[in-house]
Amino acid sequence: MDELDNSDVKSDEIFEGKTLPDLLKEIYELSINKNEEISKFINDISTYITDIKGVILVAPVIKDLMTTSIKNDEMLIKLAQLVRNQVQFIKVPGDNANEDIILSRHDREQIKQELDGYRKEAAGFKKEIIKN
Repeated sequence: MDELDNSDVKSDEIFEGKTLPDLLKEIYELSINKNEEISKFINDISTYITDIKGVILVAPVIKDLMTTSIKNDEMLIKLAQLVRNQVQFIKVPGDNANEDIILSRHDREQIKQELDGYRKEAAGFKKEIIKN
């Protein structure tokens, strides 16, 4: 019941040609580029604002742009979390070829602890038998 190591996570393709680290890197790069574009837009538009009326007209647009950007980042983070959680599961063959059982790391650790407990209990019985 070994834990997944980083090489398993790095090699698992989650989309065609994309691994989890590739996805995370792309999310990061898109976020950085988007922030730079928003900053550039704000700088460009600020040169045209000459009075309070201009601010009143532009502020809602900038607010909506930033809100949409934040929501998009949140959705990408949730997607990455879902993918990461999925990668943490391992398929264990079932009795039939079409019946695979999926175990999380937590489930595998719990099973390992139970097996260790049974082994200790069996060792104790063995000592009892040898004594008698």
